[in-house]
Amino acid sequence: MDTVTESHMAVSMAALGGIVILHSNAASSDQAAMVRSVKARRVPLLSAPVFMSRGDRIHNNDVFDHGANPYVLITESGAPSSKLLGYMASRDWVKLANKEVKIYDYMVSCKDMVLPWSSDLGKIEEFMADKGRDVAATVRDDEVVDVVGKEDVESINEGFFNLWIL
Repeated sequence: MDTVTESHMAVSMAALGGIVILHSNAASSDQAAMVRSVKARRVPLLSAPVFMSRGDRIHNNDVFDHGANPYVLITESGAPSSKLLGYMASRDWVKLANKEVKIYDYMVSCKDMVLPWSSDLGKIEEFMADKGRDVAATVRDDEVVDVVGKEDVESINEGFFNLWIL
């Protein structure tokens, strides 16, 4: 890579075997936070995950960033450091007839979608195939590290292939 970057791009580059240079103009505390963010992730996924609590409501489609964050993650307190309860995909939310109910009433439970944060891409792909899931969450000490969709795995696998043929 020939330019400086931030954590979300660094995660993606690392998954493809690349290296990046973080901004030297950022405060040292910001640089340290970026390094922690990158090192905490094994595979890229949501660049800036949206977390909500079970009592929250999704009022409009703006909460979903369809390119980078097609999911809202539901935790006990609405914070990443809280236990994961489930998720809501934008493709499912747009089909809801009544969008005024609490998110807990229509979220997809995290049962059978959680695996250890240290899982590599192969384990995640195998896990999703075995469970028949389109999404999986990696968790460390009840804290969400990443959520990986089937499309992400396919995209990363294509990236590896393209990297080898270049």
